[in-house]
Amino acid sequence: MEGLLVLLTLALLVLLIITLGRLSGLARDVGQLRQQLGEFMQRSGDRQSGAPVSPSPRRADPPPIIVPPPPPPSQPPPVVAPPVAEEAVERMRALFPEGEKPARVVVAPPPSTPRPTAAPRPGFFERHPDLEKFIGENLINKIGIAVLVLGIGLLLNYAIGKGLLSTTNAHRFERRWPAGLLRASPS
Repeated sequence: MEGLLVLLTLALLVLLIITLGRLSGLARDVGQLRQQLGEFMQRSGDRQSGAPVSPSPRRADPPPIIVPPPPPPSQPPPVVAPPVAEEAVERMRALFPEGEKPARVVVAPPPSTPRPTAAPRPGFFERHPDLEKFIGENLINKIGIAVLVLGIGLLLNYAIGKGLLSTTNAHRFERRWPAGLLRASPS
């Protein structure tokens, strides 16, 4: 279970680093587009100030479309209740006289059963009595893996930012690294 959590954490770190790389690429592209837009605006401003531009002829508005108003909604027929037999009314009055109050119904609560209490979870030092073993075998390995993944991600980010790695190869790497992690995992 711990191995799966470590792999999941590593995968999230790598995805975060790849996303940061893409964002830096997008920021670079936006900067280039702004520069091109500024050049375009400068050229169009020069063109407008150099030669007078004749106004384009205005098109006539199309004639309005006349739509007849919708017909008024038809009234639904009134609902008529079916006739009630007088003997049915008399039977109802005999069963439920008007002067009596209805009986009050009281529902008894269900009997309460005590819930079983779970044993308290042992503390950190109870689970790991040998602190030196925990740090040496477990904690340092996890920190090393996180630093390694972070370093690879920063290296990829630098390579993509400097143009040393094409975006096609970066996309290939993004698709293939999870399979490599699964092959390298011991379980």
